[in-house]
Amino acid sequence: MNIKNIFSKSSLPKKKEIIAAIKSFSKQRKIVFLCFACLCFVSGIALFAQIAIQPFQKQIPVQGGTHKEGIIGTPRFINPVLSFASVDKDIENLVFAGLTKKTIDGSVVLDLAGDLSVSTDNLIYTFTLDENARFHDGKPVTADDVVFTIQKIQSPEIKSPKQVMWEGVTVEALDSRKVRFTLKQPFINFLENASIGILPMHTWEHVPVDEFSFSPLNTEPVGAGKYKIKNISRSRGSIETYVLKSSRYYSGEKPLIKKIHLYFFKDDERAVRALKNKQINAVAGLNPESVSSLPKNTDIYTATLHRMFGLFFNQKENSPLQEKAIRQAIDIALDRQLIIENSLEGFGEPIRSPLPTTIHTKNTEIQTFESKKEEGGKILSEAGWIQGLNGIRQKGGVPLEITLKTAAIPELEKAAKVIQTQLKDIGIEITIQTFSVNDLNQNIIRPRNFEMLLFGHMLNQEGDIFAFWHSSQTSDPGLNISSYKNQTVDKILEKTIRTFNVDERVALYTQFEEEFFKDIPAVFIYSPELIYAVRGNIHNIILSPITNSSQRLLNIQEWYKETNYIIPTKKSN
Repeated sequence: MNIKNIFSKSSLPKKKEIIAAIKSFSKQRKIVFLCFACLCFVSGIALFAQIAIQPFQKQIPVQGGTHKEGIIGTPRFINPVLSFASVDKDIENLVFAGLTKKTIDGSVVLDLAGDLSVSTDNLIYTFTLDENARFHDGKPVTADDVVFTIQKIQSPEIKSPKQVMWEGVTVEALDSRKVRFTLKQPFINFLENASIGILPMHTWEHVPVDEFSFSPLNTEPVGAGKYKIKNISRSRGSIETYVLKSSRYYSGEKPLIKKIHLYFFKDDERAVRALKNKQINAVAGLNPESVSSLPKNTDIYTATLHRMFGLFFNQKENSPLQEKAIRQAIDIALDRQLIIENSLEGFGEPIRSPLPTTIHTKNTEIQTFESKKEEGGKILSEAGWIQGLNGIRQKGGVPLEITLKTAAIPELEKAAKVIQTQLKDIGIEITIQTFSVNDLNQNIIRPRNFEMLLFGHMLNQEGDIFAFWHSSQTSDPGLNISSYKNQTVDKILEKTIRTFNVDERVALYTQFEEEFFKDIPAVFIYSPELIYAVRGNIHNIILSPITNSSQRLLNIQEWYKETNYIIPTKKSN
């Protein structure tokens, strides 16, 4: 009798028949059969154990996986001294590290620095570098590297966009790991400024100042951050992809995602196509119009940016705008939500205050403002502006006409047309003129060559409010583009950057808002939302209130793709 005959029968074999069949095996077949039986037994036990413990298992993230990110734009200055564009800042945030770093809850903590002492008058900051801080080439980060980086930012020849952040700050190396900063006056955002990425002096010290912005090191950076550049792919001189790998030298928390591939695209259309084709997992900064083209299984993450768009008035160029009633009527009559729906497909937040919504004041009615078109018209009538047969108001034979200038960008062009319609409803004639972004910056904003400007400025930190509204900043390169001057406001803003107590700052910002709305030098309309499109199993993406699109990467060390199961112990719980 053999096994084949036994299993060809309709009934199961009896014990005696199985024993007899096994005895009939040759010695070699008996060994094979026993091995097979043992394997089945062990597999059965393992399967039973897996089923038994499954209710008690916990899924945890583990290191591994590759994330493929699409970025719109071409990298040029991956250099903390020179970076300005978001495409450069994205890569900078991955490759470089500073003495401090910002977290997703908005706080600032130590990064390359292992220790910090601050003088009681908040004028002297002494950092001690972490003894494990290393650049990607394995060389230690020293105090000399920190001094070198800050002095390059302060150099007038290099013209760093961060130069204003470090005016009046003295930096010196006390020893190889200790560096001291001395401020002329207290500044609430100094620790955030200290998050600036540190350059390796040994790779940059031989680059002449006049060649600093042309060095190939700007696109082949060596930093001390979470990721190092492993490979660069170019086509016709332009960078197409970067391959980044988790740096074993990073002294902070190691990222869970081991590799990041960065792909660069000229426009939204190409980026969306790459997302559909699964060439990339994610892309940030898409225009609202592109959202409808995304695949159905795409996760959309949004966060309100500190980019504040509004109408800036140049009263010297238009006599009617010198009347507060005109500016007040514009502020009251605008339907901000309708502007957002028409220009941003709803991806925005209506604003009225010159302060971002993350800065809370006692003037809550400013943030909850709604359009009051009839009241706007009433204000104009009471100020003597009478509506003519064509619907446009005039006073003393002077028509209420304003030229609105803005950038030739679809979002702003759409917003300008909605504003034009809404203001015509209350009797104000708006003529729209659009310019390229570069032309607008160089020939319109810098020389203050406008009557009314639809524009957006970005607040990277609280201290930026000083730069936008203090009277010392009214001339180029200052950022007070409305040329607003108010001595009371100047004193308030000077106090805010020196005040560390939160309650005191809230009181000061409340006073600032009250003074601002007495004068109305500008009318704010909306803050756009960052649109971050993600496909695939990328977990733990957190977009807390962020100031710019690059800050979506603040907690990238906690993102993960790979997981494993464990049985948690009391200690791990």
